[in-house]
Amino acid sequence: MDDEGFIINDAHFNKIQPVFLEVIQEIKDTCCQFLRDDLHSVYIRGSIPRGIGIEGVADVDMIILV
Repeated sequence: MDDEGFIINDAHFNKIQPVFLEVIQEIKDTCCQFLRDDLHSVYIRGSIPRGIGIEGVADVDMIILV
């Protein structure tokens, strides 16, 4: 939390390590292909967007909104 009591979001697309970018793109493409106009957004959460994912250990935590 910051000084005002707000939760700090330490996740950002720019922090995603290159090793995970291909699977993130595949997830995005698959969601767009199958959900089309029903897709609102795809959120990636957890260690990967925080830049601390470990290859071979980390999974892709996501929330898909339709």
